Amino acid sequence: MEFEAPLLNLFCNEDISSLDSNLIEKDDDLDFISVSEPDCDYIENSFRKEIIIFRSNRDQNEVKRWPQSFRLEAVKSILKISAMFGYHYRTAYLSSIYLDQFLAKTWFSDGNTAWTSRLLSIACLSLAAKMEEHKARKLIEYRVDGYGFEGIAIQKMELCVLHELGWQMGILTPFTYIHYFTAKLCAEKCRQKEIATRAADLVLAIMEEPNINAAENLSSIVAAASVLAAYDHRLEKRMMEDKINEIPSWGSLEKDLTFSCYCKLQEIMMLKTPKSAISPSWISADDSTAITSKGGSKRRLNFDNNNNNDQNCPTKKNC
Repeated sequence: MEFEAPLLNLFCNEDISSLDSNLIEKDDDLDFISVSEPDCDYIENSFRKEIIIFRSNRDQNEVKRWPQSFRLEAVKSILKISAMFGYHYRTAYLSSIYLDQFLAKTWFSDGNTAWTSRLLSIACLSLAAKMEEHKARKLIEYRVDGYGFEGIAIQKMELCVLHELGWQMGILTPFTYIHYFTAKLCAEKCRQKEIATRAADLVLAIMEEPNINAAENLSSIVAAASVLAAYDHRLEKRMMEDKINEIPSWGSLEKDLTFSCYCKLQEIMMLKTPKSAISPSWISADDSTAITSKGGSKRRLNFDNNNNNDQNCPTKKNC
């Protein structure tokens, strides 16, 4: 189970990470679905904290002054560098939360937006790596699309991000909640690992959507919607609400937010599916969503309803 990491010395002399692979590593704890009672208590307390913060911020109208393309380029840089360094999914997502929080709070004029976008993405990813990875890469190793920056420039941008975020860097990502929701919403033990893995892929896909702000979407909501979409992408609202009734303390607000996010995931899955592959019973993603594995092969994101994959499962229960 993932917990909030302590704030590290952000300007220490970083060691070269041993995570030298060509993909974003998934969290090791997705291999087995087990949620202890203390973990459940921790997760459910986190729900309450998220909702309190959400309600307090809901009525604040923040001006969006950054062009959408700026954010999209920054996210692409984050994903590209994360894949190059072999960082965990949660590290990439956490850096996108930092990015979106920063963009919502500040603005500075710079004619070279490509330069600024890449520097900001590197600063956010470097901060996230120091929070989540066992070893963070040296600042001089952060290069993308031919852009390289001196360590002092990255440190200055890190300080800008830290200042705007009030040094509140211990933020939970959707990956904290995937185990919990998989265990709660899916009674079919033989499918839980598969569903958790697909849910992780969907969370990462959300990052790349230009109209979805990682900072404005509660991590618990994103995780719940991703698990539900990984299990069945054709749920109606009533069916989904019946499943969410398994979550203690969740009410109408959480149900509405989850369904809204679930609908966005449906759109993402449809857009990433070739027209020739669409059928009433399954959806699969094209090669553009594949992540190259260590062996050089591509892993396709398949979002089918798994009717055929359940041949070896016990009698289906409502998940």
